Amino acid sequence: MTTARILSSAPQALTVDVALVAAAIDAANQCAIVCSACASACLSEGGEMATCVRDDLDCADICSTTARVLSRLNASDKQLTLSLLATCIEACVECAGSCEPHVQHHEHCRLCAEACRACEQACQALIDALKAV
Repeated sequence: MTTARILSSAPQALTVDVALVAAAIDAANQCAIVCSACASACLSEGGEMATCVRDDLDCADICSTTARVLSRLNASDKQLTLSLLATCIEACVECAGSCEPHVQHHEHCRLCAEACRACEQACQALIDALKAV
C-alpha cells in the first residue's frame, strides 16, 4: 500500500496535492529510520561523534512525529502543521550539518545527510503548497 493511496481514501479531501503530502510523509519516515541507524553506527565508531549522535536522535524523533501528524493532515490545524514542518526542516538541517563533516570516512553519515536533505526539500515543498491555499 502506498502513502498516497491511504491518504486518498479519507472521506475528507486534502487542501493540497496528495502527492506532496505523501512525499513529505515518506521522506520523513525514511529520514527517521536512517538517522536512527546512523546514530547507532556513530556509537560504534567511538571517538568524538557525540554531537552527530544527539542530532541524529533528535532528527529521528522529530521526523517520526512529523510523518504521523502529516498522516492526519485532513483534520489538522494549518498553523500547527506549518510549525511542525518548519521544525522538521530545522532538525534535518542541523543533523545534515553534523553528519556532513564525516561523509568522507563514514558511509552512514553520508546516507544520513542525504536523507535529511531529501526530507528538508519535501517538507519545504509542502510548506509552499500549504501557504498557497
